[in-house]
Amino acid sequence: MRKQHFALLTLVAALLLFAGCGSETDLPTAPSVSKGQIIPVDDPFATALNGGTASFYNVYLPPGYNANRAEGYPVLYLLHGFGGNENYFVALFSATDVADKLIAEGDIDPMIIVFPSGKNLLGGSFFTDSQHPAVNASETHVINLITAVDAAYNTDATQAGRAIGGTSMGGFGAMNIALNNPGMFSSVSSLAGPLSFLGGQLTPGDTSDDAYTGVSMLLPQVLAETGYGDFLADNPAGDPAVFRQMVYPTPDRIITSFMFAAAAAWSPTDPNNPGPTSFATLPDGSPIGVDLPINQDGSIYGPVFNDRWIANFDPVTRLQTQGASIAPAAGVAVYLDAGEGDDLGFNLSQAFFAGAYLTAFGQPPVINNSNGYENASDPYPGYGDVPNPGADVPADHTTQTFDRLFDLITFHADNF
Repeated sequence: MRKQHFALLTLVAALLLFAGCGSETDLPTAPSVSKGQIIPVDDPFATALNGGTASFYNVYLPPGYNANRAEGYPVLYLLHGFGGNENYFVALFSATDVADKLIAEGDIDPMIIVFPSGKNLLGGSFFTDSQHPAVNASETHVINLITAVDAAYNTDATQAGRAIGGTSMGGFGAMNIALNNPGMFSSVSSLAGPLSFLGGQLTPGDTSDDAYTGVSMLLPQVLAETGYGDFLADNPAGDPAVFRQMVYPTPDRIITSFMFAAAAAWSPTDPNNPGPTSFATLPDGSPIGVDLPINQDGSIYGPVFNDRWIANFDPVTRLQTQGASIAPAAGVAVYLDAGEGDDLGFNLSQAFFAGAYLTAFGQPPVINNSNGYENASDPYPGYGDVPNPGADVPADHTTQTFDRLFDLITFHADNF
């Protein structure tokens, strides 16, 4: 496996939002097939979250959709990456073209696909319920969309006919929602999702493995982006006033911006009990109300990172502490995929999740081993190189997503 050092959770979100959306070029040309219909549905909750900018959730109806068919259609909910919106999968990765082709070739039965929006003014809600007004009840909103879709379309409104998946931030969101809602989904997938906040040595005791140590590897980049690292070089203890004056999100501070968005989802400030890493406002005076997992001396701040992020939201920790009480024990099929060359390291993040899942449930999740998914209990390999005409293009965090959606969508179809 390719050895790398990574920063935890520098999601595609941030890269998509601030670095040009990472769209693919030279996508394979789909053959002429019958096209499904994409219906934008007005979404007042997402509009409010997005500062009043009109927002929707998109509903893909397969070719030949019949509102009166005796058997309801299964539904897949696909959650986008950070910085995206309801158009993310369609505009960047042609997800509906993938579905059209799979249906036309008889590889899957017709299904409905719903694309919610989790975008907010900070770049993404992580599809999480939070007391922060920029996040609000974003997980509950996805659950409410399920009720609305079942009421408006001819769906199979049972667990057997419902699935959820996502990429990057959406991969976390899909797994988190599935863990929180036993009995709701037949399958859950994560494509390049941050499913381990801590990490460690990939193979315990094997010192040849590069350790994936999670958010601690993120800190130097935050300090470098904001210039606060230079201040700490001369003032190792830090200074709370300088800390709050220098550490703030901007479009060119990719990782710092992610950190503030994640903190809004996972550690909003309690105004009655602010802590040493609480940010009430940004330097320009605008309210922010988050508790960062970074201390003024540049170290991890345990009361936020350990007691809030890890204890409440880290998927691996949830598998280890909640075990059979959470959704996958109820027979939910779990699918993992990440590029073997994932520049954000989420192939290793998902490796830790795969190991924790195997320990918790005695069977491995389904993992994509390049050109087809299969059960495997070995360390998670990620998706390999995919040959394009004239060149081999390795799969990283976003590259080859179009190709990889064929397997992901087929997996969900196989598990309806």
